[in-house]
Amino acid sequence: MTSRRAPIAQRDLDRAGRGATRRVLFVDDDACILAGVAASLRREPAAWETRFALGGEPALDLIANERFDVVVCDLSMPGVDGLAVLERAREQQPDAARIVLSGGAGPAAALEVTRVAHRYIAKPYREEDLRVAIDRACELRRLLREEGWRRAAGGVMALPSCPRLYTELTELILDPGATAADAAELMERDVAMSAKVLQLVNSAFFGLGRRIARTSEAVRYLGLNTVRALVLHAGAFEKFAPTRPIDGFDIGALQRRSHLAARIAARLAPDARTREDAFTAGMLHGVGLLVLAKQDPYEFGAAIADAQLNARPLHDVEYAHHGSSHAELGAYVLGMWGLPEPIVDGVAHQHRIACLAGPAFDTAMAVHVATVLAAEACPDAVAAPTGALDAATLAAAGLTDRIADWRELAAAESARA
Repeated sequence: MTSRRAPIAQRDLDRAGRGATRRVLFVDDDACILAGVAASLRREPAAWETRFALGGEPALDLIANERFDVVVCDLSMPGVDGLAVLERAREQQPDAARIVLSGGAGPAAALEVTRVAHRYIAKPYREEDLRVAIDRACELRRLLREEGWRRAAGGVMALPSCPRLYTELTELILDPGATAADAAELMERDVAMSAKVLQLVNSAFFGLGRRIARTSEAVRYLGLNTVRALVLHAGAFEKFAPTRPIDGFDIGALQRRSHLAARIAARLAPDARTREDAFTAGMLHGVGLLVLAKQDPYEFGAAIADAQLNARPLHDVEYAHHGSSHAELGAYVLGMWGLPEPIVDGVAHQHRIACLAGPAFDTAMAVHVATVLAAEACPDAVAAPTGALDAATLAAAGLTDRIADWRELAAAESARA
């Protein structure tokens, strides 16, 4: 998509995607790039209704007057640049996915871009990569059935992290004997920061040919100083706690539960291929709770109180009120950040493993078991009844006789922690 083409009229660009259901806005100051996108859609039509803005100013007008599911924007544009366009999209349409499609930016710009964008695709790019990114963003929206929850997730770009982590990383860097493994051990104690590091290392800024699913790999690749800068950028010195205290919610206990779930999931994983994804999904399984605590603490507190009063797990209350739970909310955020699908699936289906076709002992199953057992061991994270293992699905997968052993393993890991 790097060849030059003659500029085309706005009406021709808009006609390319007319009649579809998913609304996608493409923004670039190069008419040839926009023409290339339109031509690719004529060759292989997509299920999108497309709009094209030649520069930042027209993009701001479209965002002010029309609704979009996805905004795909260049970074370097004269006048109103891509960051300004994406910032306006986040303010006015926070439930829209925001994708940067740009070339010439270096790793130093990654921290700024991740503040306003969910994904980064580098130019020159493959048509298939762009299509997959847009389609996946639209599919992830289906996880959240209520618009308010999509808005909450779309507005979250940097989950707050414990300020102590920045201090500990700084001290670690000053130690001449410190290693990346030491830094990874610190990072893995913090759910939000681990998610942010994985988002960054999996972005196209670093041009990796594969997905990185473990924090330790990310730290080795990024280096200690970049990790420390990321911690600071994500708000390590800003407020970590929710905007107000939430009765029945303990962030420290959630951190402990998440770390325990990760350890259990890694032990349960059926093979080395799934172990890393299971560990990461277990560690990040509570991201949706952090989103709710940060974005809507009043409703979150009310949901916990409802769960306590009626002796129901929190996710049951959420499904009844919103059609989705914090599990899908967390999966939505992680998926928008581009984490590998097995991790997203594990987080999304931690409470409803039966929704996945064909019972099998895979990453999602390991995460389901691990999160239930970790919640039983750390009940203080959310003061509501914990969920139960899906006995029917485990039986269908031929795993019932292993539950007793898993409980012993979880107890041993809890004692070790």
